[in-house]
Amino acid sequence: MEIGQTDTAYRLHLGVARNLSRRVDYVYNGGFEMPPSGGPFDWTINTGGEYRDGFVASIRSGIDLAISGNILHVRFSGQPIRGPVAIQTLALELGLYQLSYRTRESGFTSDKVPRWTVRCAADQRVLTTGAIEISEASQDWTTRTTVFAIPPQCVGQTLRLETQTRLAALEGIRGTLAMDDVVISRVSVAP
Repeated sequence: MEIGQTDTAYRLHLGVARNLSRRVDYVYNGGFEMPPSGGPFDWTINTGGEYRDGFVASIRSGIDLAISGNILHVRFSGQPIRGPVAIQTLALELGLYQLSYRTRESGFTSDKVPRWTVRCAADQRVLTTGAIEISEASQDWTTRTTVFAIPPQCVGQTLRLETQTRLAALEGIRGTLAMDDVVISRVSVAP
């Protein structure tokens, strides 16, 4: 495979992967129900280190937080943050998409809560720059959504859980974050 052929690699992955669920979404394993397989289109979870990376991350049972399945659990220690917590490579075609996820946050100031972003793989340009809307809140869980567009020159993307600003990463943040049900759905096709 040549560099930049993410869509071809994704189709090949779908054809040979053995442990795919019946329904293949734009985000693979968005509910964190299976451990990461190490495949190119699955989660790469940076387990981190309290002092070295500024956070500790793991996939764990959500039973303590009223969730029957697994969640991504991240505790930020206040140390400088080195890189994103979680990354997944995507192969979205031109068009308009919606990113949504459920989150439970504690101990953060409102402007420092890490969020999911979609970036172009080639130049790392952030596509999810719009304000994230907070929809409903139940049992301390909040559903957040944002709409973004895939432009023509953006072949292959990454979905990342990261700080909102470089300054927040350099200063470090404190708080605990639980994530579940990370979903990307297509809103419309490019004209």
